[in-house]
Amino acid sequence: MKKKNLFRILVIALVSVFLLTACQKEAPKPTEAPKAEVTKVAEPAKEEAKEEKPAEEAKEEKPAEEPAKEETKEEKPAEDKKVGFNLSPVGTYPLVEEPVKMTMFRLSMPNVQDYATNDFTKFMEEKTNVQWEFLIANNDTVDEQINLTMSSDPLPDVFLFSTPDAAKYGMREKLLLPIEDLIKDNMPNFNKYLEENPSVLGIITQPDGHIYGLPSINDCFHCKYRNKMWVNTKHLADLGVEAPKTTEEFKEVIKKYLEANPKGVGITGSIGGWGQQFEDWITNAFILDPGTAKGKVVVSKDKKIESIAVKDEYREALKYMNELFKMGAIYDGSFTQNYEQFRALMNEEGDPVLFAPYGTISDAYDASTRGESYASYAVMEPIEGPKGVRNATYFMHDGVGRDAFVITKDCKYPELALRWIDYFYSLEGYLSMQFGADAGKDWVLNPEGKVGLNGEPALYEILNQYSSEAQNHDWQDVGLNFATDTIRLGQATDPNVDVTKLEGLEKLLYDASQDKCAPYGQDADSPYQVVPRLKLTAEEQVDIEQILVDVDKYLKENRTQFIRGELDPTDDTAWKNYVDGFEKVGLNKLLETYQTAYDRQYGK
Repeated sequence: MKKKNLFRILVIALVSVFLLTACQKEAPKPTEAPKAEVTKVAEPAKEEAKEEKPAEEAKEEKPAEEPAKEETKEEKPAEDKKVGFNLSPVGTYPLVEEPVKMTMFRLSMPNVQDYATNDFTKFMEEKTNVQWEFLIANNDTVDEQINLTMSSDPLPDVFLFSTPDAAKYGMREKLLLPIEDLIKDNMPNFNKYLEENPSVLGIITQPDGHIYGLPSINDCFHCKYRNKMWVNTKHLADLGVEAPKTTEEFKEVIKKYLEANPKGVGITGSIGGWGQQFEDWITNAFILDPGTAKGKVVVSKDKKIESIAVKDEYREALKYMNELFKMGAIYDGSFTQNYEQFRALMNEEGDPVLFAPYGTISDAYDASTRGESYASYAVMEPIEGPKGVRNATYFMHDGVGRDAFVITKDCKYPELALRWIDYFYSLEGYLSMQFGADAGKDWVLNPEGKVGLNGEPALYEILNQYSSEAQNHDWQDVGLNFATDTIRLGQATDPNVDVTKLEGLEKLLYDASQDKCAPYGQDADSPYQVVPRLKLTAEEQVDIEQILVDVDKYLKENRTQFIRGELDPTDDTAWKNYVDGFEKVGLNKLLETYQTAYDRQYGK
């Protein structure tokens, strides 16, 4: 009996060993067709020194859209840090087999109703299998919201269009991810562009040798003359006058208009819209105004960085604008109204505004609903000042906008994010974002028998024209542009198109910029030019971070007070106190820092 039991035990033991060994071996897989190589996504190493983040405003002041803060990074289970999917081969779609959710900080605009439900958003979700949760920032407070968001935990995966400063949050605080190595392996479209435009690599590389952001390409001729003044030609005809050519004529035309239209508006603008600052356009009759450049900095013919805000010519411009204000020519709301309020004023009954600064009149009116008003405005030449000065600010260095798309250190899937944005660096991607993704309905490629603005065979034709009215079909300008010079000039344009209609907008802007602005632009022989975008070191960025805020605030507040007469621009004491005040807010330090950076980039 004992022998039988012992024999049974031995048999069971042998069977168990056999089964255990078999379980450890992998079962043979059925034969499959060979697959293209796939890339396993790896999460970047996380920064450990959380205490290095600067103390920002109280957390409760963050925008409501900001993601809820997680309690501690250390409490995350280890498996959360592992990526459970494979990327498709580079350049193929969808990018992943199953949907992946990520977070994006981006700017809101009144002509896009809802990014979450937008047709282009849905198109990209279906194409790529990437689903975005959008953290929406208001245009009036976007800088503050960016700074608050950069103190959050975790950070959004990416920022698009409105992005954190790369010197501060990339080089210094290491909150942005260096992406130069990832670009090479994940962005075929962008790499092709870099091969054709090697100088761009130097533009987007920071002084520490890293790339923290991808550029938005908009080599737009008319955009480089964005500070345009539009005049209502119907009002001029009613008055029996021509568009003014000088500062004195400008004043007289407004005087006649207000006498005939007591409730009219001579000139106005907005504090934040694109090319919508009337002060900049008027100042160009006295000295080159560099637009929204903080500190009103320019570079002189002998390569010196200077500020026009402390020069006598700028004072003369303020005196002139003060005269206009005292005669009721300048709408008082111009100093506080935003883009939407300016547009609402333009659309009041009777089109009350005589002179309106806009980068494009399509930002004021929708040609499909306000066609007569849209057609009534035309770009005028810059006016000449009392000393013969006549400028149209030429933003010659525009075309490549750095850091339009950045990835934060908390992004688990940077390769996926880069492959997603790489679609935008294609003609199809650009057209889909700007006009809609329905090929054949929104746009067509290589239209037969059509020519572009340059007279060459057209690369594409737009069927769904740009509109400033609220819509939910595309992202329009608030994304990442890929409008190279070739692409912009390749848009099908009828040489005889009616430029007073929406389909003639591109030709309208091109012709107006060429004929009315370019003759008064700047070149190497001009006394001043706009300053190119400078690359600051992390230390330089720290030095001027608060100075930029203080100088900008001081300049704008005093400019408004001089124009409105709260400070007298003809009073020498008031002017001296104003100029001296710049020393207190650090203007000299700002100019010294910019000069050092300029010399480093361009030589003395």
